[in-house]
Formats: sequence, structure tokens, C-alpha cells
Amino acid sequence: MKEKRLSRRHFLRLSAGAVTGIMAAACVPATPPSQVAPATQEMPAKEQVKQKVKWMGPFVPPYRFQWIQETLINKMFKEAYPNIEVELEQTSSWLDTEEKVLVRWAAGGGPDLLQMGETGAVTEFAWRGMLAPLNPFIEQDPNIYPELFFTTPLKAGQFEGKTYALPHDSMTEVFFYNKKHLEQAGISNPPQTLEDVAEYAKALTELDGVDFGLQVNLSGWNTFTCYLYANGGDFLDEGCTRPLFNNDIGVETLTYLIELVEAGYATPHGVEASLANGKASMMDSVPWIVGWTKNYAPEIYEVLGATLMPAGKGGHTTWGWAHYEGILQNSKNKEGAWVFLSWMLGDEDVDLAYHENLNFLPAQPRTFAKPPFSEHFAWTVFAQQLEHTRTMPLCVKWREINTDALIPTLEAAWIGEKSPQEALDAAAKRAQEILQG
Repeated sequence: MKEKRLSRRHFLRLSAGAVTGIMAAACVPATPPSQVAPATQEMPAKEQVKQKVKWMGPFVPPYRFQWIQETLINKMFKEAYPNIEVELEQTSSWLDTEEKVLVRWAAGGGPDLLQMGETGAVTEFAWRGMLAPLNPFIEQDPNIYPELFFTTPLKAGQFEGKTYALPHDSMTEVFFYNKKHLEQAGISNPPQTLEDVAEYAKALTELDGVDFGLQVNLSGWNTFTCYLYANGGDFLDEGCTRPLFNNDIGVETLTYLIELVEAGYATPHGVEASLANGKASMMDSVPWIVGWTKNYAPEIYEVLGATLMPAGKGGHTTWGWAHYEGILQNSKNKEGAWVFLSWMLGDEDVDLAYHENLNFLPAQPRTFAKPPFSEHFAWTVFAQQLEHTRTMPLCVKWREINTDALIPTLEAAWIGEKSPQEALDAAAKRAQEILQG
């Protein structure tokens, strides 16, 4: 194996490109899977563990930090485990978190418990030996077991057959639409297929006051991934040895989107029209649009609808990820960190309170199945969508491929500098160089 070194500048560049900026309002869902826990040994009694646990993450905006500190830790956890002290360490973003951990790890330090985002950090840090395998803890803890979580977010916390992080908040995208616009266009149901999306986009664009029937964003990976996965495509082969996104399915997917843009039915680069301001009618999105419209555009929130990602050859499939909790390998307080983590994730009342107060999507079906998540028009769709997700490539070099190869060429196609075939071929060529480097 090649020496696992990465310059600080290179690491931060990869992290910045991978970070999506999603700290979204969220919340569910579907019938929980079987909750039969394996027969295991009990964890240490409360009085046996006396440790101070440092927990680092971007607990932003401030109301989240305040609730975690004052209610979750000082009241709820302290009452359950008075002999374990949890100290919060605030960071400003996923990038800031990764920078601080990288620097402190190199000096032999770091927090005990680390929160990581939907950035590929788990794979990167596990490969570097920075995270402790959680399997020994899971095997001894009856409160934590694989069936507790949605499959895809759980899988993305694993590396080379071991679990290095557990999903705390899940993340995916669903398809949002303006119900009023659809009604005005004589459309009775939300789009169920990619063919529907194209047909609806044309009809909705013709409405007075609507600039574009479909909002897309090809300056990042999100939108392209939604459509690629729905169309049955892949980014890399299973062994992470060669790119696949420039094959027939990948080119067909990007061509589909670019043709909608060129026809005037989907948003071109640089326009301000959006579903959130009422100038576009449909879009794929993470949960942020629900909270944003509710707070800042209530007239849009009142007519906002949500459905599964419209299906192509790959079904109603899109990407799934999470915000993760992991324990650093060099932590001297692993047992205490696990007790706190197990309590947060294994106690269903705690998990419910956490997500209800912090406005994140839960990572557990059983939490989605309870109010308020089970009663919200969008959260119930997100819960269903999480059953139809796939991971992004769980490859150490994926972050670099995404940042240096894929995103720049997607944008080049969006602004018309390259054809879809040219753009994806260029990205694949650069991706192959990265994989072989």
C-alpha cells in the first residue's frame, strides 16, 4: 500500500469540494424494520465508567449548540450517566471540523467523539487509521444493531468490512414541485418517471409567471447524481479502478438534462429563477427547501409538494448519506464515548428529541414512524426515499475525483462549453489519472 500521506493544502481542497453545505432542516416514514436485537452482553454499568468525553462537530446554528449543551448533555444525559462528562467543541463547518481534526491528529491529539458530514470523511479517515472500529462495541451492546438504521447511510459508515461510524442524521433528496403550478397546467399527479419530468417541464414553462418548469444545478454533484442513479448509472466500478459515468447511461443522463436546458424548460447557469421564489416549478432537493420556504416564503410552502425521485431505468433511486458519529483511534476515553453514543442512538426517546429539536432527518426508521415526522407531507416522502438510495462511491479517491474531475466538467456542459459526451469523457480521463496516481 502506498504511504498514507496527504498535504494539508491538498486535504483541505478535497474537503472543500466535497462539502455540500447541507446543514438542512429536516425530518418521516415508513414502517420500521424488525427491531430484534442480537443476544449480547450488557455494556458497563453507569458507575463503572468515569470519563470525560470531548465531542467535536459543527453544531450550528447557535440554537443547536445550545439545545445539545443545555438539554441533551446537562439534563438528559447527566441524569442517566452522572459520572460521564461530555464537553462540546464547536466548529463552524464540515471543512473546519476536518481541518482541526487533521492538524490535531498529526500532533497526537483530537476529540474522543467526532461528528462528520456527508462529505466522504468517514472513508478518508478510516483509511488513514484515524477512526476506531466500532464492531467490538456493537457486538456487546444490545441497543445498537444494523437493523436500527436505514441500510444505505449505515453502509457509508463502513470501510473494508468494518463499521467506523454510525449515522446520526440521514441525508438524501426527493423531488419537490409547486402544486398550484401543476394544477394550472392541468396536471393531476406529480411526475413518476423521468419522461414525466421532461413532459411536465415543457407544459409548466408555458404558464404565465413561470420562467422554467424545472430547476437544475450542475455546478455540483447532487442533481446529476439524482438523475444518474434514477437512470441506472454508476460513477465507478465496484473495485474503484475505473470510471463508468461516461458510458452510454451517463451520457444519456447528462444529455437529457442539457437538452431540457437548451430547450428553455430547465434553468440555465446563472439565473435566479427557482422553486423557492416561484419562478420554477419542480426540482430535486435535500430538506432545506422545506424550512426555508416555511420561514421566508410561506406562500410557496403552502403549495409545496413532494414525491419520490421520478424513476428511470434504475427505479426511484437516488443517493443516500448521513451525518456520522465516530470515535478517534487515539482516544483514551473510547468506553465513555461509546456509552454516550449508544445512549444517543439506542434510546428511541433521545433520538426523537434530538431530531425534533435540531431539525435534521433521522437515520432510524423507528424515529421517522413517530410524530411529528410521520405527520409531515415531506418527511414521510423522505422516509420512503431512504429505502431507495445508494451510496456515493466509497473509495478513498472519490473526493478528489468529484472535486477535480466531475464537477468542473458538469458545469462546462451546463454553460455550453462542452457537449455531454465531451464533458464526461474529459472527467473520466482525469478520474482515471487520479485512480492510477
